[in-house]
Amino acid sequence: MSHNLFTEEDNNKTIRMVIGETFTIELESNPTTGYTWLRSGLAGTELSDCTFAIQSKFNNRAPHDNHKNHRRLLVGAGGTMVLEVKALKAGKHTLSLAYGRPWVGFNAAAKRYNIHVEATA
Repeated sequence: MSHNLFTEEDNNKTIRMVIGETFTIELESNPTTGYTWLRSGLAGTELSDCTFAIQSKFNNRAPHDNHKNHRRLLVGAGGTMVLEVKALKAGKHTLSLAYGRPWVGFNAAAKRYNIHVEATA
């Protein structure tokens, strides 16, 4: 499998991959308002566990936006949360994310995002 990119349009899709391969998720986000993408079922802002290794970063641009500088001067402007996800364990797993404020919890999440992963050795 080549490196795949998933966005909000791919919510609830199933992907097949080999352990150790990675994929990227890009989701609109605005951490200046206190909202961020959180991993359902894990405490606080932790993203990784024994199933997935996840690195995250925030870009102050919209997904697939090639005009990298036009939002840099806009105070409070949102952008994109970029998650690099690596499968660590064989089997069928669901990566569940919730867009919310960490101190409020998942029940008040504004949006949810799921990717179903079938990982093989």
